[in-house]
Amino acid sequence: MAAEPKRISVPANSELGRLLEEATLATLVLESNGALYRINRMEREHEDIWAGYDPKKVRETIRKTAGAWADLDAKDLIERLYRAREDGSRANNRP
Repeated sequence: MAAEPKRISVPANSELGRLLEEATLATLVLESNGALYRINRMEREHEDIWAGYDPKKVRETIRKTAGAWADLDAKDLIERLYRAREDGSRANNRP
């Protein structure tokens, strides 16, 4: 029977943590004393996205929020969105 892998927590801002970030893009191969070690990112077990789902709460929330934007002027909102896109929303000192 195969042993369970040992799990080691690595701080994201450490040198190793930054190296592991590269493993999200491609498999890394480390070499130490002639031995090669493959490092690649593992996918987590898929979580049940429906865990805790309560259809009654969902329906109630939909009832409560239905019509919440009914008083908005859609044309005005769209014009302001387009204007904001043209003007840009980033500060001038940001790339």
